[in-house]
Amino acid sequence: MKKIVQKITFVIALASSLNVFAQGNYELEIEQKVQGSNLLMDLYIHKVSGVDFPLSSCNFAVFIDTANLDINNIVKVASEDGPWDNGTVPSSYLDLILGKGANFINLSTRRNTTGSIVGYNVTSTRTKIGQVSIPIKNACGTNNAVWNSGPVAQTMMPLTSIKNYASFKNANPDFPLCELPAQPFLTNVDSIYEVCEGDVVTLSTDATSEIQWYKDGVAILGANSTTYNVSASGSYTVEAVNCTACRTAALNAESIIVNPLPAKPSIELIGNLLSTDAIGIIQWYKEGKAIEGANTTTFEPLSNGVYTVINSNTCGEKTSDEYKVEMTSVAEVLSNKLIAYPNPYKGSTIVSYTLTNKSDVTLELFDALGKQLATLENTTKKAGEYNFSFSAAERGYSDGIYFI
Repeated sequence: MKKIVQKITFVIALASSLNVFAQGNYELEIEQKVQGSNLLMDLYIHKVSGVDFPLSSCNFAVFIDTANLDINNIVKVASEDGPWDNGTVPSSYLDLILGKGANFINLSTRRNTTGSIVGYNVTSTRTKIGQVSIPIKNACGTNNAVWNSGPVAQTMMPLTSIKNYASFKNANPDFPLCELPAQPFLTNVDSIYEVCEGDVVTLSTDATSEIQWYKDGVAILGANSTTYNVSASGSYTVEAVNCTACRTAALNAESIIVNPLPAKPSIELIGNLLSTDAIGIIQWYKEGKAIEGANTTTFEPLSNGVYTVINSNTCGEKTSDEYKVEMTSVAEVLSNKLIAYPNPYKGSTIVSYTLTNKSDVTLELFDALGKQLATLENTTKKAGEYNFSFSAAERGYSDGIYFI
């Protein structure tokens, strides 16, 4: 809780008898303090000079800054600190009445005014009259308390007003409802600006108030301590925070790069090429030995063997599983894997073929003289068995011998 005291002399209407007053005989004070999201105003009175005098009733008004304070929800605060607001005194009639105008508060207090002229004596002892709590609308704003002498009056005592025996002095202007925090400084503790996934960069601030860290301009949930460990790429900064609304950002920001670890690559055979999904620095190997010039995502093996590929970046390297290559001649593939049944046929026949690996497939139709008539398929297919129906008549050809 922040407590700021202002001593203010203002007008109060007092009823008294058998006393002679001089200008400035008494004064009233306001003590302002911020508690959470409310402004507390404590009201005090004490004698400055002359003899003690009985105070029976009074009221006073204070203008407040309604742009920053919520006058519609002002409340009295119960207190046991002084004779005017201490309800435990059985012989007293005690009250603190709260009224309000468009931009001021009006407080009345009465004591022992049941027809007698007995009031509670005002002495040189500073004594609390009452307290009010006003919700703060703008925590970064201020309150300008200016006394309004218009409503000041006396009640239920001989018509002896001592209103003119007090000096009117306004409060010090611009009472802060929340202090703007000092500008924080942001430090890269490790002086490191680029790391690998799994490592962190520690940022620190000298802020002594509440703290909020940001990544790329967005508040990081739960990042409210003096240090923050960065584990993702981005631009980081920090704010010092008071009263949830008063914020001061650091002048500097820190940009951190977090590089990913390389992913484990995979290998597949497409036609007669080995292919990998590696996206970093690529190197193909055969039997554990690097193949010179084999640094692209596809590679054509020229002999049987066990092949691997390594994917690497600045944060390390990952090796694929082994891939065994066994080459088969084209003639063997055609004689053993491509068949037509029935053959010869009447009407249509079923052409079947089997792929042992994912491959580029082209099927072409020739007549008996070796003339190419059509391309039946031209695509890439996964390993497996495939069938399609072929009819020379449906394609407009006469009976005869054809080659696929």
